[in-house]
Formats: sequence, C-alpha cells, structure tokens
Amino acid sequence: NRQHVVRRLLEALATVPVQENENAGAKEVTDTVGVSLSKGPSGGDEWMANPAWKKTAERMVPALVKASNNSSKPASSLELEWVHGYRGFDCRNNIAYVNKTGSQVAFSAAALGIVQDNSTQNASGRKQSYFGEHGDDVLSLATLTTPSGKTLIASGEIGKKPAIYLYSWQPGTGSQGGFFTSLCCLSGFHTKGVTQLVFSADGKVLFSVGADYTVAVYNTEEGHKSFGKMITSSQGPKSSKVLHAALYGAASGGANAFITCGEKHAVTWQLEKGSLKQTECKLTTYRNKIMLSVAYLAGGMAVLGSAEGDLVVVANDKVVPAILQGSAGHGKKAINAIWSSPNGDVLVTGDRGGKVITWRVEAASSKEGNTAMLTSCAEFEISGYATSISVEGGLNMASNVSAGPAVATKTTKGGP
Repeated sequence: NRQHVVRRLLEALATVPVQENENAGAKEVTDTVGVSLSKGPSGGDEWMANPAWKKTAERMVPALVKASNNSSKPASSLELEWVHGYRGFDCRNNIAYVNKTGSQVAFSAAALGIVQDNSTQNASGRKQSYFGEHGDDVLSLATLTTPSGKTLIASGEIGKKPAIYLYSWQPGTGSQGGFFTSLCCLSGFHTKGVTQLVFSADGKVLFSVGADYTVAVYNTEEGHKSFGKMITSSQGPKSSKVLHAALYGAASGGANAFITCGEKHAVTWQLEKGSLKQTECKLTTYRNKIMLSVAYLAGGMAVLGSAEGDLVVVANDKVVPAILQGSAGHGKKAINAIWSSPNGDVLVTGDRGGKVITWRVEAASSKEGNTAMLTSCAEFEISGYATSISVEGGLNMASNVSAGPAVATKTTKGGP
C-alpha cells in the first residue's frame, strides 16, 4: 500500500505535542515521531486489508468455478493456427520467396518469422510455419539460398537490446508442414532495433543496419570458427536515417560490398580484411532528396528510389545517366519498394500510388562513362501502395516476370 507510509507519518505528526521549550525543539520532535511510528496499525490503516474491489471480484466468479476450486493448469494447450496480417507499414525489404516455384513466402508479423505455403498440392490448403524465438516485434528479414540448396533466413527485432536470429528453413512433404532450425543468435551491438538485413551473395556474411544508424557485419558461414560472431562494425550517418540496404556488386564474384541509403545520402560499404570501408556517393543534384529504396543493377551499378519518384543510378560512387524507355516512370510519387534479380538485369519498382513497373536493365558505355538503360516490360497497379517487392529468384529474363511468381505487398492509405 503506497499510502500506508504517508498515513502513518501524518498520524505521527498529528499526535506530536507542541514543544514550548525552543531549546529542545528539534530533537524532541524527532524522538516523538519515532515513538509514534513504532505504534501498531490503527483501524484506519486496516481498510486496505479488504478493499472493495476484492469483494466485487469474488462475486464475479461463477458458482461452478467456486465449487471446483481447481487451481491446476488446464489439460489442453493452445497452438497457433494462423497469423493474419503482415508488418509493412514501417518496414521495407522484409518479404521474400523461399522456393523456386514461388509457392512459399517468408515474412514477419508481430514477434514471428513466418513461412506461408500456398501450394495447391497441399491437401489441407494453405499452411503457415512459425519461428518464435524472438522476444519482440520483428522489423527486418532477409533470405538466401546457398549454393548447396539450403535456405537461410535472418530476422531482426525491435527493442533496447535487439537480437538477430539466423535459422534455416526446410519445406515439408505432403500434408506435413515445413520446419525451422535455429542456427545462432546475434546480439549485443545494435540498440533500439535492427531495421535492415542483407546476406552476401555466397551467404557467408550478414550485413545489418540498426535503428541507431550503426552497421555491422557478422560471420554466417557454418563450420567456420568465427560463425555467429561480429566481424566488424561502423557508425553510419549520425544525422540521417538509414532507410534501406542492398547487396552491391553481386555479379563481381560475390564481393562483400553493400549499399545503404536514406535521408540525403547513399553510402557504399566494402568489407576488406576484417574492416568496413565507407564511401559516400556523390548524388549531385539529388543530394538533398530522401532516398527510400535501393537495389543492385547489372554492370556494377545500383539504383536508388527517391521520395519524389526519381530513379537515380549510381556507379563508382557517383550518379550516372539513366535512360527510361517504354514508360514515363513513377512521376512524382515516392518509390517505396525496389527488387532486382540476382544478376541485376531485371528490376521491379513500386510507388506510393500502387504502380508497379518491371524493367529490363542494360548497361552501356559512353564518352561520359557508364549509362543504364531501363526498358519497361510490364506495368500494373495495386490498391493502396507498395511497401516491399519480391520476385521468385530463379528468374533471369525480364520477359518472364509478368508470367512468373511475383508478390507486391501493399499498405492501405494512411500509413507511411
């Protein structure tokens, strides 16, 4: 009872006699208060022993429950059957296919990593499998199929000391659902949350971005002596939010290079001899714009999507000309989502208005240097607006995208 001490003190002070002798004032008052506080509780103090709400709660208990008076745990246990929804209102790049047919999709909701199987061969219909080791809501997710065919998933959470979990996914057979195998937990560096995760092309390295604008690189090579340990870390732009991250230089033999973008910046990160080399891209006329999304392109280039609908191509850490054919692009609508194929020759972009465009990417050379030619192959619209895009990873030609598996997640208008 938080009021008990205060009440006892007030009662003690109320019973203290007024001392007319000024010389003994302070000491005698202190002694008298001490004696008063040593008294037992009075009737007024005991009212909290049986508060009114307690009687009300007792009357609300059904008679059958009172008769049984069984305090043991129930015999039945609860099991999660289905999760509705997907966290897309404040996240990017957190949904992906995990098989070649496009029937299995990995995403996150609440504190769960989820793989949903939409295969028509499944007699019981759609199935969901859950990874539930997170202690807080999942903000970021990355997937990779290793050269050996193993599917790796990494997911990062929000929180004061957020964790990154690395686990593998094994699809089920017949009516049996798939299952996850936890590999390691990476934590102790980022604070507030992990907003972006990106695997290297060979899956041996995981690049992470924190909500505190820090970046880190972890060893994810199973069997290596440093597996699950942080290789190196660095501080990102302190005054600017990092909004998206992607692999950079994926076609150059699996180099461990990454690119991040955000408020008025784009930065490339190269892992060399256990340390990160940070280089800021020269965005010239785009330097004051907010870059919302980024993806790798063929020819060692990358494309940035701005909050004003620009597709900005960079190569060698500077802006290069981009030629758009067959489409006017996204106008002035923010490009929230970008996806590119493993070889960087297919690009899919989605904007705030719900417009999704598929591009064929070709790199060309000119007197001014590298040039990117983006040719529109297909366009469609969704209700709301795109927040993440994923296309089945086996596609290498843009002509197949319109017919192949694709998913563009949407958020109803009113969110970010």
